[in-house]
This record gives sequence, C-alpha cells and structure tokens, in this order.
Amino acid sequence: MPLDWFLGPGIVLDVRGREAGVVDTADLRKELDRIGHVLAPRDIVLLHTGA
Repeated sequence: MPLDWFLGPGIVLDVRGREAGVVDTADLRKELDRIGHVLAPRDIVLLHTGA
C-alpha cells in the first residue's frame, strides 16, 4: 500500500462505552456531530474504543 494512504489529516472518534463493543454508523454520525467535524476525502479516522 502506498505510504500516502497513511499520512494525512486525522480525526479521533470517542466510541467508548458502546453496548457489547458494537459501533454502528449512527454512533459515528453522533460523534462527528458532537465534535462538529465533516469528514473529507482522505481523512484518517481512528476509533477510541477504550480497549
């Protein structure tokens, strides 16, 4: 894989405490709304699960 796929703007979404560790699209949208971020092409999304 090209190195530039791993280098770019990053966003961390806090999805700790979800039931049974399951995260769905509604959880991701809710967290994006909470932090006021609109995803852009090539954004790198990291999920903070607490694991």
